[in-house]
Amino acid sequence: MDTRRVHMWWLFISGRTIATGVFLILLAVLNAMAEHASPGPVFTLAVLQFVTNLFYAYLWKTRGNAVLGYVAFSGEIVLITALIHLLGSGGWVFALAYFWPIIVGGWLMGRKVILQLTVVSGVCFTLLI
Repeated sequence: MDTRRVHMWWLFISGRTIATGVFLILLAVLNAMAEHASPGPVFTLAVLQFVTNLFYAYLWKTRGNAVLGYVAFSGEIVLITALIHLLGSGGWVFALAYFWPIIVGGWLMGRKVILQLTVVSGVCFTLLI
């Protein structure tokens, strides 16, 4: 296996874990500062994103990069769609986040997946409309 690709996957999984962990901590702090705060759906989605990192690490260790890539980036698209849906009219600012799995998927898996991930993003975006 190409050690450069393995290193890139490790950077993706560890970077995603750090980013979602910081986001989760930030939400917890903001929730603690609010007077009548409840965790709400965004907090639940952040926990789900953090837990998916464990699943991605498992796939990375036990399956091939192709399986990990398709599951990870399709999952990212679904999580972005869920975030936009949960935030309602204020969530449309995250529509540009659909570029994230397309760009990183193309970088980690090659150009052949760009069209497939773009179609999945388009379908999910259309479901929101």
